[in-house]
Amino acid sequence: MENEKWTLQSIGTKLAVHIAGDEERDEKTDAMYKIIVTGNGVPALPEVVRGHDEWIKKQKERAKAKRNLIQEYGKGVVLLVLGQVLSVIVGGIAIFLEIKK
Repeated sequence: MENEKWTLQSIGTKLAVHIAGDEERDEKTDAMYKIIVTGNGVPALPEVVRGHDEWIKKQKERAKAKRNLIQEYGKGVVLLVLGQVLSVIVGGIAIFLEIKK
């Protein structure tokens, strides 16, 4: 290439190849711009990602709320069982003391 003689025709040919490459890159850049920035008729990529991020956060909050609800339900059941056991014991003591009189 170093010994290549530059002529107006060879420069024109090389320029045509270069311009065609630029046009191809411009088409690709425009396509990426539509996907990332404008969305091309649908939400843009950052909006989609942001929406997914919000959905993931909501799912984590729901899971945490569900765990808390299950824990509260378990505490309630334990307290009910303890209350019933205590009632039976107090009732048994009352009956036992009444019989002794």
